[in-house]
Amino acid sequence: MAKTNSSSTSEQIASLNAQIVDLLREEIADLEEKLANAKAQLEAAEGNSGGAAASAPAPSTRPAKKKGKRGRPPGKKKPGRPAGKQGGAKKRGGRRPRANAAERMGAVKELVQSAGNDGISALQVAEKTDFPYAAVREILNDKSTFKKVGEKRNSRFFLK
Repeated sequence: MAKTNSSSTSEQIASLNAQIVDLLREEIADLEEKLANAKAQLEAAEGNSGGAAASAPAPSTRPAKKKGKRGRPPGKKKPGRPAGKQGGAKKRGGRRPRANAAERMGAVKELVQSAGNDGISALQVAEKTDFPYAAVREILNDKSTFKKVGEKRNSRFFLK
C-alpha cells in the first residue's frame, strides 16, 4: 500500500507541475502580447511627435511637493542678535548729520595745516573728518585757500 500512496502522490505532483508550467506559458504569452502593444504605441507616438518621445526624460519617481506657504513656520524667531542689543561695529546706512559750510571749511583747514610740509590727500581728510568725500573735494578745489600738488592718487593739498 505504501507504494500506491507514493505513486499516486508522485502522479499528483507531476500533474500539478504540468498545470503550473501551462499557467506560466499562458502568462508569458499575455506579457509578450502586452509588450508588443506597448512597442506599437511607442512607435506611433514617436512617429507623431517626430522622435521627441524617445528623448523625453523618464517620469520622476520623487514624491510631489506639499503645497502651502514657503519660508519660516509661524512662531519661530529669526536667528541672530536679539532685538535692542547694539554691536560694537559702526552703524551703517542712514544719513550723516549735516555740518554747515563754515564748520566743514574750518575742520578741513585745520587738518591741512596740521599735515605740514607733507600735505594731505582728500581721501585722508574725508576719513578723518567723517565728511563725505565729494564735499571735501569741493572745499579743497577752492584755489584761493588751498594749493594742489600732484595728480590723481598722488595729489596732496597744502594751505597757500
